[in-house]
Amino acid sequence: MLKYLAILTALVTVAPLPPKIGYFIGRVVADLLFMFDKPSRQGASDNVRRALGPSPSEALVNHTTLEVFRNSAKNGYDLVTLARLDPSSVEKRLTVHGWHHFDQAIQRGKGVVLVSIHMGIMDMSVQVIKARSVKLTILAEVTEPREIYNLNVRLRESHGISLLPVTYSGLKEAIRRLKRGEVVAIAIDRAIQDSGMMIDFFGEETLLPVGGVKLAYLTGAAIAPAFTVRQKGDRYSFFFEPPIYLAKKGDRDYNIRQALTKLVGYMETYIRRYPDQWMVFQPIWKSSGLSPGRAAPTGNGRGQITEWGPQSSTRSKGAMSGDRHTASPAAR
Repeated sequence: MLKYLAILTALVTVAPLPPKIGYFIGRVVADLLFMFDKPSRQGASDNVRRALGPSPSEALVNHTTLEVFRNSAKNGYDLVTLARLDPSSVEKRLTVHGWHHFDQAIQRGKGVVLVSIHMGIMDMSVQVIKARSVKLTILAEVTEPREIYNLNVRLRESHGISLLPVTYSGLKEAIRRLKRGEVVAIAIDRAIQDSGMMIDFFGEETLLPVGGVKLAYLTGAAIAPAFTVRQKGDRYSFFFEPPIYLAKKGDRDYNIRQALTKLVGYMETYIRRYPDQWMVFQPIWKSSGLSPGRAAPTGNGRGQITEWGPQSSTRSKGAMSGDRHTASPAAR
């Protein structure tokens, strides 16, 4: 309940403030969390260390991890101001690269699974997709306490973007929407359950979720890799990479692995380029010796698909192989 009250307080006190002031307050909160939230700091540091390459200095790891916390806090401010946002203003501050790739996938008419990672300015950037008359659905985990989940849903749906819970009925509806040619957004950079596929990620095998890839395989939808990045001067970039089409002939698991391998290649490229904007606060690799986090209950024993975008809280209910989103410290 304290978390819920904190978000309500931010909606009243912080959301009306200009971005410079709101981001400054977020920076202060982020610095405090970096100092006192040891589990999140350790998890983020371990992930950052992998992204920075062989034998990075501890000073570089600590500096980059601190920036991860600060960028997460900026996303927290963006989320509480979302209802007040004029979507057309986002287009003015955001540069879109490779939209033709995304449009190519849409024009195919078989639906698009928009795949990304917890990077950049996720909640703001998807407003551009909606503003360009694309029907977009975000798959979101059902978290506890439910009051926080419901509030997050209201904020994200304030401009017409649809959210579906990661439940059996929610996934069935997502499949129907994909078959109607719509877009479903999913993040795929962390699995917390023994559900997914072991694959090489930054030079070491780890478990990554395959729920998004499986959705594309089941429906015939294209996979559209997309990544958002904060730039200087309150500007943003949204990068769309060439779509991936899954082969239906041959071995199913092999085809899914091939698609996931391509996605991992994109993930590594962007994370290496912007390690301070990769906001995952539990360790990805079990060999780190850190606890990867608590597995969420699934309801049907098959794991779950992760959501797109930052979300608070801990425990979720879901279905299908994949993962739970990593809650940012700023949202806890």
